[in-house]
Amino acid sequence: MGTAIYTLVIFPITAIWHVLVFQELYTELGYFKEKETVLAAAAGLVNILVQGFVLAALFLRTHFFGTGFSGGLKFAGLVGAFYFSVQVINFVVRKEISDVTIFVLLEAVYMAFQFGIYGLLMGVFVKPRHV
Repeated sequence: MGTAIYTLVIFPITAIWHVLVFQELYTELGYFKEKETVLAAAAGLVNILVQGFVLAALFLRTHFFGTGFSGGLKFAGLVGAFYFSVQVINFVVRKEISDVTIFVLLEAVYMAFQFGIYGLLMGVFVKPRHV
């Protein structure tokens, strides 16, 4: 269930945010260098499935976040902060972005939105095992 929640939240939000709503801005910022391919989208989906599986396994085994909305949001907040540091900050350091501040703020809002929804749904539908 946790893998499905992650995949059904993250993949559509990622596609809509980056490709439909803000594609022009991301292109101007230098995030998109070339036209995205079907292979890139397929690889992204596989990546999201693997992440979803790993995060679901972790969530099921955590008890220090609590349960319900609060527990789901705490877990997602920690995971989102980790992903932000790995994906956004690392990307800015490695790639040339025309406006780092705009890029970082845009990605921060995007990640807060997607991980907020993910955390709420995990808190409602997935119950951690108390060990």
